[in-house]
Amino acid sequence: MLERSVHQLLPLFRRSPTDLRPREACDLLITLNQAAVWLLRDEVLTRLRDEYPLNVTTPPPLPDVAGSCCVVYAVDDPESFPLLRPAFAVPLQWRRGESVDCGLPKRLHNLAERVKGHLDVKASWSLHRLPPFDHLDLSGLDELLSHESGWASVAAALLLLLHGGKPRPDVWATGAWDQNTYLQPVTGLSAKVDLARQWRINRLFVPEVQLGAVKASGLELLPLHTGRRNPREALRSYLIALEAPPPRTATREERCNYYMRLPADSAERNAYYRDNLLPDIIAECRSRLIAPHDGWSPSHLITLVSKNPELIELSAQALGVRCCLLLYADDATGGGEMKRLADEAAANLRTIGLEAVVAEFRHGPDMAPTMWAPIETFCRNVTPDALVFDATPGTKLMTLCIERLARQFFPSSWLIYLHHFIRQNRVEPFSERLVCWRADDPRGPFGDFPGSPAAGDADGAHRLSRP
Repeated sequence: MLERSVHQLLPLFRRSPTDLRPREACDLLITLNQAAVWLLRDEVLTRLRDEYPLNVTTPPPLPDVAGSCCVVYAVDDPESFPLLRPAFAVPLQWRRGESVDCGLPKRLHNLAERVKGHLDVKASWSLHRLPPFDHLDLSGLDELLSHESGWASVAAALLLLLHGGKPRPDVWATGAWDQNTYLQPVTGLSAKVDLARQWRINRLFVPEVQLGAVKASGLELLPLHTGRRNPREALRSYLIALEAPPPRTATREERCNYYMRLPADSAERNAYYRDNLLPDIIAECRSRLIAPHDGWSPSHLITLVSKNPELIELSAQALGVRCCLLLYADDATGGGEMKRLADEAAANLRTIGLEAVVAEFRHGPDMAPTMWAPIETFCRNVTPDALVFDATPGTKLMTLCIERLARQFFPSSWLIYLHHFIRQNRVEPFSERLVCWRADDPRGPFGDFPGSPAAGDADGAHRLSRP
């Protein structure tokens, strides 16, 4: 298809909508086609629809393919261009190994090269036009547009692509970068906010120093962090919001990598784990379980609350218990963090139909009596063979204490350990494996250790994990 130059339309963009002659309107449609809705004011589109069959959608579908972004421009002197929107977006995509897109302005390519330098990216990535701009020659727009505020969108799109992620189309950013003075404010912010609101963008990231400069009802304005020399740190919050969560149908690797990139203390991380990882992890752990004897049916789980409370739900569902006792000990500061985690874990268990009891104990060398009191109440009238004590979470002293209580008072109950790997200070998904042994078994979880004198005997039947 023969490319048409938008630069040739600049004189026409200076005309008022009421002064457009039919031939000029026709030229606009022939040249812009579907890009008309991106560039022209709504009143101009209305005028064109009155005279010509204009099959466009407002707002248009926004790109969500890997490496894509929308660079949002503000026209410096909107009154001089009555046909153009005061702010408009251009959809772009990073591609590797292709020749440079000659239809983009040279200064935009220069910005892309600087972005690669800021992010220390050596590979041959370059920016390219996406539909409906792929048939338009935009190379002559350097005299009309400043591309610097597109730095945040372009840089984040490249980082996300290198991580293997895809963008949310309803999250935008505008922010310039100066290597010597960090993230810079942008011009035309009010017009950009208006466009984002009109196009149903949910979140717009702007330089932190400009957060209070505009109001945006129905649109969440969030900060790009200023004062940080590292571009990745300046973009950190934006990158987290920008990345679209891989669905549960995505590969295990895609889901795990996304989860590991989320901040450890974020609500998004916990929600993603529960909705997109935990069901499959539970199914895998359950499939590896071997009942110690016919009719074995654990019903009550006693566990400790840690900073990875999702492991409680995993163990409870993999074992198929009905009731859980969640023991917690707050630190000396009395901040209440562990109680909060315990209450949240209990609420999650109740949403899936399990009973949950929360109880506090005192941490320290004399913790056994304070831990035993709620355990004794919880286990009353429960057959010991149906009790499971979790030796996974908590400090070493806590796990030693709960194991001792199980051995001393419920020797025919069961102890479990959820074996898992820690990466980046969190449990690595799908590394979880349940190991279980009877409380009175002196070999503990090592009953089938190679070379064990008792390995392979009848008592070894109460192993619960397949090799």
